[in-house]
Amino acid sequence: MMVILFSDFVTASFGVTTVKYLSETTLQDIIATADKLLYKAKISGRNKVEYAELKLSE
Repeated sequence: MMVILFSDFVTASFGVTTVKYLSETTLQDIIATADKLLYKAKISGRNKVEYAELKLSE
């Protein structure tokens, strides 16, 4: 049986991106960027926010 430890604290990590809307901007691009940033935040530790502006090739 697995023992699950509980804590009084909740930690949160976020991946945040902003984008200047262009016709070639897709929701998938935005979500993929935010997802990569989320995992970058998780790898760097707890309670982190990673931010980047979505840059599309022109």
